[in-house]
Amino acid sequence: MTDVAALAGVSRMTVSRVLNDPAAVRPQLRARVQAAITQLGYRRNAAARRLVSARSGTIGLVVHDVTQYGPASVASGIWAAASSTPYTVSTMALAETRRAAPR
Repeated sequence: MTDVAALAGVSRMTVSRVLNDPAAVRPQLRARVQAAITQLGYRRNAAARRLVSARSGTIGLVVHDVTQYGPASVASGIWAAASSTPYTVSTMALAETRRAAPR
């Protein structure tokens, strides 16, 4: 963003506004920033964006036994649904699900 801002002759905040709320920036200024973005081949850093927003974009999925049809079918549906979104699915399969004996 710093390079885009320098090339366009604007602040980083203006670049951010163009990226996040283009209507908040005058059309001429927006066009200048977008030209700099194109010229530099700028792409947003997804990891940095997640850090700033405090959102991981990850769905945690804990499953009991993916060798059985029910849990495997549910997990498969979640993976399929997430594939058309910006979310990723992190899956953890439990090796054992027995409850601890009461003390």
